Amino acid sequence: MRINNTTILNLQQVANFAVGSNARLVVYTQSGRQYIVSRYYAKQIKEWLK
Repeated sequence: MRINNTTILNLQQVANFAVGSNARLVVYTQSGRQYIVSRYYAKQIKEWLK
């Protein structure tokens, strides 16, 4: 799934979600990397998780 304009992430590799600064969604992967989700794609991810 696309999480911002430059990053496509395999949701099976996601370890955790967190709220970052300015209410941004942060995704942590199983490999320990973290990515900022844009506001546009955060809405899509939240809908997908429901």
